[in-house]
Amino acid sequence: MITAGAGKAPIQAKAMDNYANGIQWYPPIVLPNGGNAPLSRSDAGIALLAPMPKAASNKLVILPNPASGQVTIRYALDLETTRAVIEITDIEGKTIILLPVSDFKGEIQLADSRLLPGIYAVRLLVDDFPVRTQKLVIIK
Repeated sequence: MITAGAGKAPIQAKAMDNYANGIQWYPPIVLPNGGNAPLSRSDAGIALLAPMPKAASNKLVILPNPASGQVTIRYALDLETTRAVIEITDIEGKTIILLPVSDFKGEIQLADSRLLPGIYAVRLLVDDFPVRTQKLVIIK
């Protein structure tokens, strides 16, 4: 563990330690007006994150799982969603398939011939934030 004194050093030390151990960590963000002001992207070069989508109202279901034939990915989105995609990544985090979602509720049929046998992560990204993740196992 790397340690440091006061100021920004503890945050930088924590970030370096986590990076060395393969852990993704971000320092806390200080919100304007105690978190009561709306957030937006700044023109001054400081990017502020937009409010995260409500994960509770977004759904992601994969059937069957494990799969050896066709896979059905069912989803439901919050009505305030402006942009959503379903991302399938391999065990190393490499994006294999990116499926744009245009309806608030639906399902996608995916032939597992597009995927080699293995374990995949299927993530529902709403406005660039991952809100749901499911494990998908492909067997042959």
